[in-house]
Amino acid sequence: RIEARVLAEWFPATPVTAFKSYFGNLCAASGAVEAAASVLAIARGEVPGTLKCDSPDPECPLNILHGVPLAGAKPMALVINRNVTGQAAALILGPA
Repeated sequence: RIEARVLAEWFPATPVTAFKSYFGNLCAASGAVEAAASVLAIARGEVPGTLKCDSPDPECPLNILHGVPLAGAKPMALVINRNVTGQAAALILGPA
């Protein structure tokens, strides 16, 4: 909840998606796969919609894309990953 509130404050109205909704939790590989998916999304100029997010938490302030992709998005991505052992990483991607 804290992370969602901070992201909404720093990046208001920014579209959010969850690539894990497509492939599940790949544990240690999740970060690399999500980074690759983000590069593809930037190259296509489209943010994929989150799958299986039919009843989002009403307390979540994020602009989560539900099922439908968003075309014409800015060519930027913030990829955030963490695991159960406490490791966390964030990566900002954009055009070269």
